[in-house]
Amino acid sequence: EPLVDRDYVWSEGALRSLRATYVEILKRVGRAHLETGDAHESLQVAERGLAVDVLDEDLWRLALEAEGALGLRQAVEQRYGRLREILRERLALEATKETRALYLRLLGQG
Repeated sequence: EPLVDRDYVWSEGALRSLRATYVEILKRVGRAHLETGDAHESLQVAERGLAVDVLDEDLWRLALEAEGALGLRQAVEQRYGRLREILRERLALEATKETRALYLRLLGQG
């Protein structure tokens, strides 16, 4: 992470912008890996993104899709459960309709 262990007040806005850009690039790279059939690498990229922004549902959906493509049904169930917990605890929200629909589709229920 840029400027780690530095107390530069002036850099806070720039760091937020850099993190957001980094996360967007990871989403694009992860999606490209998924579209070319490399679900394992897509999952790794999604995990890197979630380490930066755990509340980004696009990254959660990318990870769910990658696990689904890898045939990891139990992992899909566990990941969706973790997402629901995090959203409930931190924001008092539920997963978006898009995420719920993906989850049900991956389990063969939608």
